[in-house]
Amino acid sequence: MSISFVGTKGAPIGPPKTPALSNNKLNEARSGMETPTKGVNSAQPERGLSVFTQNARPTGRDPVKMLIKEEIDKAHSYVLSKCVEARPYFVKYEEELHVGIGDNVSRRKQQNFAQWFKQHIVALRFQDSEEATNELSSLACGPQSMKSYPCCVVDGVCFWVRRDKRLTAPNPGLHILKKNEDKVIELFGLVTNVIELVYKLGQRVVLFSCEWFNTNPDENLIEKEDNLVNICVSSKWYSDDPFVLANEAKQVFYVDDQKRRPSWRLVQGVRDTLLLNCKPTNDSKNESNKNSAALAQSTGNGEHERLSPAPQHSASISCTTSQRDTRKEQQNELVETLETQLEKERALASSQKAELESRRALAQVQKAELESQRELTLRQKVELESQRALTFSQKAELENQRASSQSQQRELESQRLLTKCQQAELESTRRVVQGQNQLYQGQKQLLKDQRERLKYLEDFLT
Repeated sequence: MSISFVGTKGAPIGPPKTPALSNNKLNEARSGMETPTKGVNSAQPERGLSVFTQNARPTGRDPVKMLIKEEIDKAHSYVLSKCVEARPYFVKYEEELHVGIGDNVSRRKQQNFAQWFKQHIVALRFQDSEEATNELSSLACGPQSMKSYPCCVVDGVCFWVRRDKRLTAPNPGLHILKKNEDKVIELFGLVTNVIELVYKLGQRVVLFSCEWFNTNPDENLIEKEDNLVNICVSSKWYSDDPFVLANEAKQVFYVDDQKRRPSWRLVQGVRDTLLLNCKPTNDSKNESNKNSAALAQSTGNGEHERLSPAPQHSASISCTTSQRDTRKEQQNELVETLETQLEKERALASSQKAELESRRALAQVQKAELESQRELTLRQKVELESQRALTFSQKAELENQRASSQSQQRELESQRLLTKCQQAELESTRRVVQGQNQLYQGQKQLLKDQRERLKYLEDFLT
C-alpha cells in the first residue's frame, strides 16, 4: 500500500525561523482542525495557461541561489514540457524532425524545442494568427527574470528549503510520480531552491529545484511494508533533472528509521505527520463498513451462524481498535517529538541569533578598524607621494647641478685651450720680434758697413 499524501489541506511545520507558524500548526494538529495557512493569499489563481495557474506563493527574504543562464533555460524547457497548451506544438515539432537522426532525436528535442517554439509563435504573431495568444507568446519568449526564495506555500502547504543539515527535526521533503519510459516511478527528495520564473507579461511559474534520493526498485533502495515506506538516502538520482513544478509536489517528512539504520529514513506524509486530518481514510472506512455488515449479517442468521463467525469478527474489531490505538500513540509520540525538536531548534536558533549578533558586532569593529587602517594607508600614501615628489625635485636639482658642473668643466676646458692658443700666438709673436731684431741688427750692420765704405771712398777721393 502507498502512503497517504495531503497536498491541499493543512501546512507542515516550518523551520525554526518562524516559531509562530509552527505553534499554530501544532495546535491545529492537537485539535484536528483543517485550516489554511495564515498569512497566505488563498485567492484562486487567475485563468490562463495551465502553467500560469498555479496556486503557489513563494515567500522569504533571503534568496537561496541565483541560477545561471543555462539553468534558467533548462527550467524553462521543463515548464514547456509540462504546459498542456504547448503539447500540440511539441507533436508538430516531432513531425518536423527529419528521419535518420537516430539516437539524437531526444537530445535535439531538449535542445531545440524551446527555440523552435519561440520562432513558430513569433511567425504566427507576424501573420496575425489568433492561435498565437498573448500568454502563449509570453511563454514562448521565455522568462525575462528569475527570483529565488527559501519557502513556498502551495495549496496551504509550506515547502521549505533545507539549509542547515545539522538540525535534528524531521527533514521536510517532497514526493512525486515520474514517468520513466514505459513505467511510473516514485521520487523522493529535498527542496534545494524555490525558483520563480517571471515571463514577459508578468506571468509567473514557480518551480522547485530538488535533490532526489536513489529509490530505484531494481537496486533495493526502497522498502514498502503495509503503510510504511523506508528509503535509502545515501545515494542520489536524476541529478540532471532537478526541476519540478510546485503544484506537482506532495510534501513528506523523513524521520529516523525504526531499525536504526543510519542511511535509511522513514517517509511520513503530511496527514500522518501532523494529524491535520483526523477523519478515517478510505481504507479504514471500508474496513469498518465490512466489519459492520458482517456483524449485522451474523445477527440476522441462525444461532450456529451467529456463533461461528463471532471470533473472527471480534478479532477483526479488536485488531482494528488495536491498530487505531497504536497509530494514535505513534502520532502522539511523533507530535511530542516534534514539540521537543521544535524547542531544541528554537534554542539553537536563539543561540545562532546571538552568535550572529556577536559576529555582526565583530564585523562592525573589524569594519571600523579597516576604515582606520584605510585612512592610515591613505595618509601614508599621500606622504609617500610627497616624498616621491620631493625626491623627484631633488633628483631634478641634482641633474641641474650636474649639468651646470659639466658646462663649467667644458668652459674651463675651452679657457684652457684658449690659453694654450694665446701662448702659442705669443710664442710666434716673440719669434717674429726676434726675427725683426735680427733683421734690424743686420740692416744696422749693413748701414755701418756702407758708412765705412763711404768714408773710405771720401778719403780716397781726397
